Amino acid sequence: MKLKYYSKALKLCKYPKKTFKIIQSLQEMLQSNQCVLEGKALPVSLLPLLLNKKEIRLFQYTSEVIAGIIEKTLLALSTSPRIKEYISYESIPQKWLEVSPGYKRQVPIARFDAIFDGKNLKYIEFHTDSPGAQAWGDTIRKVLVEHPFYRSLSRFPDEDTKPSVLATIKEGIETLYKEFTHKASDKISVAFADYEDSPTAMDTLLCTRYLSQQGMDAFVADPRQFTLRDGVAYCKGKKVDIVRRVMKSQEFLREQSKNENFIKGCLEHTFCMINPFRSIYGGEKALFALITNPEFQHLYTKKEIEIIKHHIPWTRMLSEQETTDWQGEKIVLSDFVKNNRERLVMKTTRVLLGKDVFLGIETDPKEWEKNFLAQKGNKDWIVQEYVPGKEIPMPCVSGKKIHLEKRYFTLGSFVVNGKFCGILGRFADIPLVHLSKASGFLPVLQY
Repeated sequence: MKLKYYSKALKLCKYPKKTFKIIQSLQEMLQSNQCVLEGKALPVSLLPLLLNKKEIRLFQYTSEVIAGIIEKTLLALSTSPRIKEYISYESIPQKWLEVSPGYKRQVPIARFDAIFDGKNLKYIEFHTDSPGAQAWGDTIRKVLVEHPFYRSLSRFPDEDTKPSVLATIKEGIETLYKEFTHKASDKISVAFADYEDSPTAMDTLLCTRYLSQQGMDAFVADPRQFTLRDGVAYCKGKKVDIVRRVMKSQEFLREQSKNENFIKGCLEHTFCMINPFRSIYGGEKALFALITNPEFQHLYTKKEIEIIKHHIPWTRMLSEQETTDWQGEKIVLSDFVKNNRERLVMKTTRVLLGKDVFLGIETDPKEWEKNFLAQKGNKDWIVQEYVPGKEIPMPCVSGKKIHLEKRYFTLGSFVVNGKFCGILGRFADIPLVHLSKASGFLPVLQY
């Protein structure tokens, strides 16, 4: 299949006129399917990444085990002061974080970002607060398997009939709502809490359209427009049974007074909210330090420890002193950080938009030591095993020509209620492939 990929890539470069027609038709299909950002078709790579059954199963197995690890850890958080030293969120009101969601699961919807080279798989970020792009990912895959040029890349003609992320989310919402204490309703209403001017509003709209087609009353709801009456929440004149929180937890702090009814409805269980505010704990970078520390191995099964060992990069908080390295040997962290710069990454536990990330291999030794000394003892900073970014040759437009250029990429596996349901990639021309820095989406097809 790699030969097929490269032959397709070379063909795109060799016949630019035909390629530009493919690009045009692809953009038209994306736009007609509402895959747009700021009025333009989403940037999508000219060729998808091809993974075989075994590789897909690796993502499925590891991401589902990691989902279980996160659940166990967050459950232990409420009873263990030691774990609270690793995971805390002072900026968000504790009553938001401590309120029970009304169902057992801590993180219903998650995306785990990883670097994969065909053999080695390392998860580098957990997105558990409110991961997005579910509808975009599904729709991009649908567009590709319907396009005559791309359909031939997939060995399985039923690729577009496989369970989608959105279908799994619908199933997950229904399961969680059954656990939630509620009054019987003729038709379940699902409000997607998001500001109407959000840059990802179209992805949210696609989610609501899908659920509406499946018989739910789904709509986009600005949390500032919520009202409460007789124990029932309303928005836009519609009753709200379930809230699918699209906005990040911290966004609710910006206009807290205007979101007062929404927050009150959440705290009083007026509606079932997915994801709960407490799910933000699962995205803490310090969580990596906790689960890779032998001190906490008693929390996990032998299978889970094996996944941690092979697929989670070694991590320690800069507040730690005497600890162990990735071989289990005792070390003094300050000496280890100074002597292993090229093998490490230093960053904040709540790194946003790729800020405050220092790759040791790209940082001057004096600058590295300066940054370390400035943050030494700070529990909001971590040092982590460096996982080199992976590249893939992509056909790229250059004037009137198409040629191959190497691009870095990451793959994010979606997990709903502990169940793996799809992969979406992103690519960029720099190693830090964060959503804000990504050049575009890299679709993933199974062959």
